[in-house]
Amino acid sequence: MGATALALLRAYRRTALLLAAALAVALGAGLPVALARGRLVVDPSRAPLEGLAWNSPVTPPNALRQQAVDGLFGALFGAAGLVVGVAALALIALAAARMAQREREVAVRRAVGASRRMLLGGFLLEGAAIAAVGVAVGLTPGVLLARRLVAAWPEQAVAGGFLPAAVFAAVPLALIVLGALFPLFFARRPEITEPADSGIALRIPSLLLGLSLATLATGVLLTRHMRSLMARGGTDAPETRVYRLTMTSGDLARRGAALDSVLTRLAATPGVTAPSLVQPGALFGLAAASIARADCGPCWPHRFRPRPAAHYYVSADSFDAMGVRLVEGRAFTAADRYAAEPVAIVNAAFAREQFLGSALGQAVMVGDDRDRWYRVIGVVDDPPPRGLGARQRPDYAVYLSILQHPPQAVDLVVPDAAGLDDAIRAALAPIPGLQLAGAAQPVAALLAAEQAPLRWFGPVFSGLGGAMLLLATVGTFALIRLWVLSLSGEIAVWRAVGARRRRVLALLLRRAAGAGLGGVLLGAWLGPLFWEAFRLWLPGLGGWEAGLLLPVATLLLGVAVLGAFLPARELLSQPPVALFGVHED
Repeated sequence: MGATALALLRAYRRTALLLAAALAVALGAGLPVALARGRLVVDPSRAPLEGLAWNSPVTPPNALRQQAVDGLFGALFGAAGLVVGVAALALIALAAARMAQREREVAVRRAVGASRRMLLGGFLLEGAAIAAVGVAVGLTPGVLLARRLVAAWPEQAVAGGFLPAAVFAAVPLALIVLGALFPLFFARRPEITEPADSGIALRIPSLLLGLSLATLATGVLLTRHMRSLMARGGTDAPETRVYRLTMTSGDLARRGAALDSVLTRLAATPGVTAPSLVQPGALFGLAAASIARADCGPCWPHRFRPRPAAHYYVSADSFDAMGVRLVEGRAFTAADRYAAEPVAIVNAAFAREQFLGSALGQAVMVGDDRDRWYRVIGVVDDPPPRGLGARQRPDYAVYLSILQHPPQAVDLVVPDAAGLDDAIRAALAPIPGLQLAGAAQPVAALLAAEQAPLRWFGPVFSGLGGAMLLLATVGTFALIRLWVLSLSGEIAVWRAVGARRRRVLALLLRRAAGAGLGGVLLGAWLGPLFWEAFRLWLPGLGGWEAGLLLPVATLLLGVAVLGAFLPARELLSQPPVALFGVHED
């Protein structure tokens, strides 16, 4: 058995090396993502939700951020699966490409007395040797890269299981072993070496090229847009500072009085203009998601129907800080304090779809608190979804006075605060039950912290695209080369009946270029679909840029043509009689 396996490896050394390399690349690229999946989470301790009676399930802002992370990681895991899929396609295609020659080997060895068990053992040993080389080369880099990815995650990492990684490793390993056994299982089945089915071989390279092109272009575009989001975050208000305030008292009335004192004292501080209070995350469009009900009067059966809605805590000047425009009614004032008449502001979608006529003066129930109704005093636009997870918020939004619902953690937003830090801290120091948590932060720095996980995803996705491109490039070159070699007998017949070398070469190059062009068209179709999936999870992303496909498409087309040109030139330089029996070594 060992001698048979060694002979097989020597006879097909190029294919064996290519199979081992494909497995190594698949493990090195896919294992890190598989090992990291489920371990990367956002900080669950931020953005508390005190200040409102929540009688329905609540999705806190960080849960929305985690949903976005999970969605992005699902796309990343799918990309890693595509890497393994591309490797699997290459493995299956290469195994099928040499099947016909293996069938002849099986027949000859059986004729000279080799048992079926001996042949089976030799093929298994050959596949195991190839798999061992691939695992040895790809496993260690994959594990080390997984550790680096987890260490580079900007927030929290938890313990994870090894089942996804085991699946990633088992699939290509099984394909290598099964590919080695193809001649025994399907000895009479025609495959790539049959001229009648030669077109099947070219559809596989097209699929490989299309998947790699779409994935790589999406990764490049994702990285570019993430850098753009980071660069422009907060530049519209470079001097705005945010102070994180914490309330030590558990009594809501005392909290409300403390926050009222914050706004009153800062309004009397020289140089301070339009200070405002918001819940953490509200500046970037993040809010708790729960239920709201509208009393729309005679609108049965829709009256009092629960609707998912984002709940924001804000103060009088918060809308300017959040970039929200008041379109109807009024904003909150200092009079909308604790124990005053409960009032609310709704967004335009809620006002338009849940009330008959104007929403002003109508009643709304928030947080599904059935003991308290709020009078609608204004209608606003939605805040721009700049924070990670902001796209997962509900379409409807309700804004409540932070003085009426004082949470334990509050963001104090002060425009044009450069040089006023000492005065602001002096004004806040006498307020009982209030603490400043750390130094003031520019809005740009807070936005960068909110979007920090995005820095992680872009390069990883681009790396997977690069690994897939490598697999597709090498696999396409090898498959098209094998396809040309499989046509050696047909080329001999063409040459024997008078076909010119130039005409035969042009025919082969045209078909190879057609396979490459098919892959480019497939990538151009898949790329926008991949991009739209990311737009569901990420805020502020632009449209798909088809121009990114051009340089990679040119490379892939060149590889396809070169894979046909080199073996075709070698075959056409020989006399027709020498072309019979040419095979890949």
